[in-house]
Amino acid sequence: MTPGVATKVVSASCGLSAFAVAIVAGLAVDNPFEAILTRAIVSLIGGNVVGFIVGAICERTITDAIATYKSTRPIGAASVGGMNGNGGSTARSGGAMSDAVQSSSAARGAPASS
Repeated sequence: MTPGVATKVVSASCGLSAFAVAIVAGLAVDNPFEAILTRAIVSLIGGNVVGFIVGAICERTITDAIATYKSTRPIGAASVGGMNGNGGSTARSGGAMSDAVQSSSAARGAPASS
C-alpha cells in the first residue's frame, strides 16, 4: 500500500462516523436542523483530525515493525537453530526428537520407521 493511504482511510472513517453519530444524536433529541448540521460538521472536522493522528501513529508503528522484521529476518539467510524444520539438527537422522520417537516406538514393540 502506498504511504499515507491508510492514514487517509482511518481519518475519513473517523470523520464520517463522527458526522453520522452527531446527526443521529441530534435527531434523537429533536434539535433544530441548523444546530444538528452545525454540530455534525464540527464533529466531522474533529473526527477527521483525530482520525488522521491515530492513522498516522498506526501507519508509522506498522511500517517500523515491518522494517524491523525484515532487517532481523533477511530473505535467503542461513537457518538458525530450530528454524530448518527438524528441531535445529542438520543430521540426516532427523535430530534428537526423531531419535526419541524411534526409541519410544521400539519400547512399545512397534516397528521402527525409516
